[in-house]
Amino acid sequence: YVSAGFDLSQSGDNTTFNFAGGLSSRSRVREWSLDGTADLTDDSARRTERYDVSGVQRRLLQGQNFYQGQLSFTRNTELDLNLRSQFGGGLGRYFVRSNSMEWRAGAGLAYTHENYQSEGAFDSIELVLATDFSVFRYDFPETDIGGSLALFPSLTKSGRYRAEGDVHANYEFVEDLYFQLRVYGSYDSEPPTEGNSPSGDYGVVTSLGYKF
Repeated sequence: YVSAGFDLSQSGDNTTFNFAGGLSSRSRVREWSLDGTADLTDDSARRTERYDVSGVQRRLLQGQNFYQGQLSFTRNTELDLNLRSQFGGGLGRYFVRSNSMEWRAGAGLAYTHENYQSEGAFDSIELVLATDFSVFRYDFPETDIGGSLALFPSLTKSGRYRAEGDVHANYEFVEDLYFQLRVYGSYDSEPPTEGNSPSGDYGVVTSLGYKF
């Protein structure tokens, strides 16, 4: 799938562009996905950038359990983050898996390398607690409502935890063309930057997409 959106304020001083794309595949014993998003905002004062690329592979076990490995890269200038690279894995379970809905959750460990604009690089080990769901319909007009939430309590820096959340709704209005509404958010209770005050970022995105 690919999607793109553009928003221009009435004054012309604020413009927002977003792009997303992804590939996925599933067989009886394994599934994988590769997704990327880019959100760029320009206003009269500054430019902010948010990029995220993630790849996931799951090995399906008997019953509803699975092993999972994940690699992700994130850049967010709103959080003073040049690049966060994360690699991890864990065990999960499907609680609901049907032809109209999926819900799964898992837990594991991840190694995280962070590079901040003002403070340099930091390495840490994090606990990963994640869940996501999707409710969908394949008949025209196809619809897809889903979301994900991941918590990352740090095992290296006591008291620090991060959270990443995303909710989306897709509605097909022409065959294979859809309208998307997406809300995302990020939170860090104690970033390794000067002052160590909590930081967060969130946004609302509307876009048009095509899937194949």
